[in-house]
Order: sequence, then C-alpha cells, then structure tokens
Amino acid sequence: MKINMPVTNREVELREVSRIVTKTDLKGIIIYANRDFVEISGFSEHELVGSNHTMVRHPDMPPEVFAGLWENLKAGHPWTGMMSVRGKPMRQQIETVEGAYRLFRKGKAKGLRISQGKVVKDNLLWRMK
Repeated sequence: MKINMPVTNREVELREVSRIVTKTDLKGIIIYANRDFVEISGFSEHELVGSNHTMVRHPDMPPEVFAGLWENLKAGHPWTGMMSVRGKPMRQQIETVEGAYRLFRKGKAKGLRISQGKVVKDNLLWRMK
C-alpha cells in the first residue's frame, strides 16, 4: 500500500450543505471531482483529474475499507461511506468509525467486515448472499 505523506493531522470540517463526490474509472483514476471535494482535498481540479485516487487516501484507512469499496465499484454500484460520496458526519459517527478502523489496522476486527462503506458483523447470513 502506498503511504501518502505528509499527514497534517488537521481535520477539515465539511459544511452542513457540502457533499463530496468523486468518480473514478475501474483503475482508480479520478475522472470527476465536484467543487466541494476539490476544496476539501487541498488539490486543484487539474491535479486531481487524471490522478490515482490514492493521492487523497489517508494512511490510517485500513485495506478492508478499500477492498469493500472496489468490490462495490466493480459490481457497478456506487459506494457511500465515511470517505467518498458523503455529507458532513456527526462527531459520534467519526469516533465510532475511527475506533472500528483502528481494530482493522491492528488485525483485531474479529467478526467485523466492511460492506458498502459500513462496518458490519460478519455472519453466516451475509456469506450466503
């Protein structure tokens, strides 16, 4: 996994009306970024479009998140989560997701998986779908 640096540890809060949206091809190349995404990313539209989406990937994101994201995209479905297509999350949502992602990074997310951008319990019913 490519580690994007430097990490500023500076959270940029979305406005209540913001919706960050990107569109990539199946190789992860950004083909569209809306104005809110461009603004929040710190890159220009010119720098984003045509570049691999990993350029805006935070190194704390566990690989399981991206596995789920690509599973959805390759099946032709959009992905909505705490990263790509979303609005402003509540503080409690951020803290909950950060805790779950920390478990994944440490290899301690037993019984959990990422499905359609959400942390869910990995159970027999899910596997039968």
